[in-house]
Amino acid sequence: MERSRFASGMMAFFVFLVLVVSVLTMSLCLGIKRSVKNAVYGAGGDAVQAVADAQDTTTSENTDIPKAIFSAILSEGQIYIYDVYGKLYGTVNAHMEFLTESDRVLLSDGVDFYTEEELRSFVNDFEE
Repeated sequence: MERSRFASGMMAFFVFLVLVVSVLTMSLCLGIKRSVKNAVYGAGGDAVQAVADAQDTTTSENTDIPKAIFSAILSEGQIYIYDVYGKLYGTVNAHMEFLTESDRVLLSDGVDFYTEEELRSFVNDFEE
């Protein structure tokens, strides 16, 4: 009897420990993801401009590779559109009830647009 209580206690402690480690790992990963998005699309300010300037001064041997000129990211029920320099270009109501889970994941990771026509088509899909 005493041995089974001890084994149950150890098992409960192990499960609790795994749960705590999982929560800490998830928090760390989400924090890193948020930091990367802020550095690229927002709170970085001067750092974003410096990266954009550095990218503009480099020349590529292969000029056939298109550069994204706009990016859209889903956050808090809104889709924020940023230009190539990380400056907010506009927002669009996301109509969350009509988005599939895969669309939400894709938009939360960010979607790039290579022409203004692509961006206009995307925005028109969300307008009423």
